[in-house]
Amino acid sequence: SSALIDPKGKVVWTGHPMRLSDSVIKKNLRGVQLGGGGGDLSVAVQLPKRYARVGRNLEKGDLGYGLAGLDEALQSASLEEEDRAVLESARRQVEQILVAQQKAADTAFAAGRLADAERGWKRVAEHFRGHAAADLAKDRLGKLARDASLKRELEAGRKILEAQELAAAGKTRKARKLLKSVAEGLWSETREAARARELLEEMDSSRD
Repeated sequence: SSALIDPKGKVVWTGHPMRLSDSVIKKNLRGVQLGGGGGDLSVAVQLPKRYARVGRNLEKGDLGYGLAGLDEALQSASLEEEDRAVLESARRQVEQILVAQQKAADTAFAAGRLADAERGWKRVAEHFRGHAAADLAKDRLGKLARDASLKRELEAGRKILEAQELAAAGKTRKARKLLKSVAEGLWSETREAARARELLEEMDSSRD
């Protein structure tokens, strides 16, 4: 089960990852780049030349440093109105992405999807270095790693994430094998086992 969240934090699509088309991604994530050399989350914006360094940080995926650069630029009393509008628009876009990432991770944790939460917090910690949000994400990751009672749920969730990636890459057989190992194997008593069974059923129905 996957969800696509646009830059404003709105859920614009939900369903099996194999059913998410490129056209839906391109339509809803204009201006946002997922994947590529800048990491798995970056922002491509056209900033005035004097702020090229800030633009490079955003494009590389260093969103925390990029956000700090935008804030510094916006404090200038001599900033032209046209440049201010461009910088403020870029700042809103980055802030919206941060809020969406935090919300997705926190929601996953509340729902018991610990591996999804772990992945989300890692994204925040990586891409928003230099921002308070990264420190908060690291703190939550530390608590999650130290809680022995959550270890098996976390392991099961990681298996599910791996299976989803395999399914998205068209490697359905391997994906099913991993999901079965969660649903029927060592992790069959976890909460995530029920989700693994649901995903297996979805995959079966999508083949019919």
